[in-house]
Amino acid sequence: MPRFRPLLRAFPRGRRVLALVTALVYTPVFGAPHVVEGVPLDRDACIATYERHNAAVVARIPPERLLVYHLGDGWAPLCTFLGLPVPDVPYPHVNQAGGLPARVRATLASMAWADGWRWAAGVVAIVAVVAGVLRRQGFW
Repeated sequence: MPRFRPLLRAFPRGRRVLALVTALVYTPVFGAPHVVEGVPLDRDACIATYERHNAAVVARIPPERLLVYHLGDGWAPLCTFLGLPVPDVPYPHVNQAGGLPARVRATLASMAWADGWRWAAGVVAIVAVVAGVLRRQGFW
């Protein structure tokens, strides 16, 4: 899993997540069971899979129940489809190019911090138990 080593260092339980994603997405959808081991996905095959999926959704869902929405379209088509008024706030642009890697790094750092605190709390609890046992035995 060379591609995911930084993720797994920050979030050791990530192996289970990667195994699940491989079993549910990479293997059945993209035919790529080894992507987590660093074998790249074929770009053209991924795009073709994406387009086939979208075409299947459009073919199966009645038009009155489906909104084919493009993120740059703003509030109007979404609000019209939902029967809601257009809000007086600007349409969000959180996923601008280049922003995702920074957000992923920040999320992984906070997860590592939380795991670190849990580990530290466990060590403190063990030390407290050992100290209590030693005190009762008269060693302290």
